[in-house]
Amino acid sequence: MHLHMDCFSGLSGDMALGALMDLGVPVDWLKEQLTPLLEDRFDITCEQVLKRGIHAVNVTVHDHSHAHHHGDHHHHHALDYRKIRDLIQGSPLKGAVKERALCVFHRIAVAEAKIHGCDIDTVHFHEVGGIDAVADIVGVILALDYLGVTTVSCSPLPLGSGTVTCAHGELPVPAPATLEILKGIPVYGNDAGCEVLTPTGAALAAELTDHFGPMPERVMAAVGYGAGKRETKGLPNLVRMVLCETSESADTVVELSCNIDDMSPEILGHSMETLLHAGALDVWFTPIQMKKNRPASQLSCLCREEDRKHLTEKILSETTTIGIRWQRLSRTTLTRKAITLACPSGEVAAKEVTLPGGSRRITPEYEACKALAEQKGCSLAEIYTEALGAAQALLG
Repeated sequence: MHLHMDCFSGLSGDMALGALMDLGVPVDWLKEQLTPLLEDRFDITCEQVLKRGIHAVNVTVHDHSHAHHHGDHHHHHALDYRKIRDLIQGSPLKGAVKERALCVFHRIAVAEAKIHGCDIDTVHFHEVGGIDAVADIVGVILALDYLGVTTVSCSPLPLGSGTVTCAHGELPVPAPATLEILKGIPVYGNDAGCEVLTPTGAALAAELTDHFGPMPERVMAAVGYGAGKRETKGLPNLVRMVLCETSESADTVVELSCNIDDMSPEILGHSMETLLHAGALDVWFTPIQMKKNRPASQLSCLCREEDRKHLTEKILSETTTIGIRWQRLSRTTLTRKAITLACPSGEVAAKEVTLPGGSRRITPEYEACKALAEQKGCSLAEIYTEALGAAQALLG
């Protein structure tokens, strides 16, 4: 499924969680998933509310761990980044959920450490809170997993206006950490009169989103609304999330590329094998002309989002480049499956694809034909012809 986040009035962790619950994530299931991580230190309640006549889900995460009353205020013990990391890593959550949650917290910690000039491990999540922040962030990632969301798009983000009171006193909106997290992301100012985008909301949007901009062309399946705690000037304080169908043939890939003019072609050729072996979907070289009239090669590598970091490191260590460009690309692929062709000389692996009109095409695998030709002591052309004949018989 594809999820589009329409953040017309900003985003926070509880707003995101509320919208995902409105899309059908059960609160009891979420509590059950979070209990091994947070034990009895938390509770989640959700209620249906009306914001300017629109039904939405308002989620509240209750921190039972260190909260104590001072008048009408709750004071939370702020966890530091190291404790949060250990808590998530030591939990029985599945690997992909852990990794994504850790990436969100890492974004917040890097921003806070830069703003306050301290070591990343000792960053205290004052503005984000403690157990409630863990429940919000891990809860959102669990909810996406529950709904089967594989890709996310997001509208440009509003920054709010005014001031916010936090552990360091009164600060301008957006909070400095929020602004730091938003580097490279499309944003705009608005006169909401309060903080509409929290560090948690900014980090979730930055980490989860594949593409910022208008909603892509998709078939809508459901719409969910999550409510914020404050009343804002102008638009109602809601986030709208649209769940869409995605055809199996559409997915997102990453293209990595760099220009190299100071490397032996033999070693550069070997880097192609290394990248393919490390999980690249495709690798290719393009001859280019660089400054000082040097003939050079552009190395391009296509990979899945989850392999981007690993393959970037591989290119930086295997080649002489000192920088890599990357971009996300949408691609449409034909539905394919691996089959075996029964030929007179033996079996050959092949690929069967279904064309847009429903007809099928079968292509013998080169390596399989080559291996059989060597085994039988005949030419590759003979085996390939046999395989094409067997494919034709299958297609009728």
